[in-house]
Amino acid sequence: MGRKYRCELDIIKGISIIMVIITHYNRGGLLNDRWEYLFSLGARGCQIFFVISAYLTAKGIKNKFPEGLSFYAYKQWIKSKIIRLWPLYCIALVSQLIVIGRQGNYRSGEQIINNSNIIAHFLLLHDVFPGWCNSILSIEWYIGVLFLFYLIAPFLLLNIAEKRKVVLLFCYVFTISAVVSWALSYFVGTDDYVTYTYINNFSLLGQAIPLMSGVLYANVEDLLSSVIEKTDAMILLIFLMGIIFLYRDLPTFMSFALWSMVACLLLIAFNNSKYNRYRIIRLIGRNSYGIYLFHLYMIKMVLELNRNYDGPIIVKWLGGLAMIVALSLVVSIILETIVKKTILILKTKILNRYIM
Repeated sequence: MGRKYRCELDIIKGISIIMVIITHYNRGGLLNDRWEYLFSLGARGCQIFFVISAYLTAKGIKNKFPEGLSFYAYKQWIKSKIIRLWPLYCIALVSQLIVIGRQGNYRSGEQIINNSNIIAHFLLLHDVFPGWCNSILSIEWYIGVLFLFYLIAPFLLLNIAEKRKVVLLFCYVFTISAVVSWALSYFVGTDDYVTYTYINNFSLLGQAIPLMSGVLYANVEDLLSSVIEKTDAMILLIFLMGIIFLYRDLPTFMSFALWSMVACLLLIAFNNSKYNRYRIIRLIGRNSYGIYLFHLYMIKMVLELNRNYDGPIIVKWLGGLAMIVALSLVVSIILETIVKKTILILKTKILNRYIM
């Protein structure tokens, strides 16, 4: 039996990817500094994505391993994740390598992209290496962390079926993240981009709180939904956003914890949303992965197109944002369609050759 379509997941993913686009778009400097902090919060859309991904993984993991963990079931699990992540990601990597050649992302510490770096990227293992995690696309750390989570998820989630164990594991993860964050600030310093930012943000450990929040919510969803109504969730969301906006210097782990709570409250607030509502947001959410991979190209294009526009700055900004989202959506839909049809053709040929 197929999984029931849940509108709220696409709605939340649509909101999250627009948040990420806004953060990257505003780095073009269109709006002045007083908006900088507000728009920088859009980067936390990635943490919402991690909560959603971990939530779905925890919800469906037992169906993928009905007879427990086995080599065959694990192989099928990893294959399904590679088929989902790799094709569009591969297209983005090849496109970027053609454009930039071997010139690395300077913030990663890699001036030249070597062959080992490229191989690690194509194997989806680039996030294991601090200097490589963001060195080609500048945003690929997210895919790397997600794939590493998928690698360990069966071993982790199949052994913590009890709610008590899930809560304890979340507490352990939160405590470890807090200690690591403090140790990095004290011994390394926040100016070390590769070490501090990688461990605190771009690594599996850095994203452990959002990921475990998704797992925790999957296990206590029924309880929370029965206690917190949609209206209550919206009120709590406003309260949380006020805390996030007012307290700007929170440690990274605490910020991630608050945004993980935001993601869980969004799941409650939009639960059982009517199918005919939020159609554009749902369409964007359904194609959020492709949009994420290619939106930086569209930002560069739109900034170039808008360079000579002399009208009101807010019109320029909003018009540019709409163009970026629309162009990224079109590219994502086209490439996703091509990938799906290609995979279907390959599967058909393999079946005809070895079975028919």
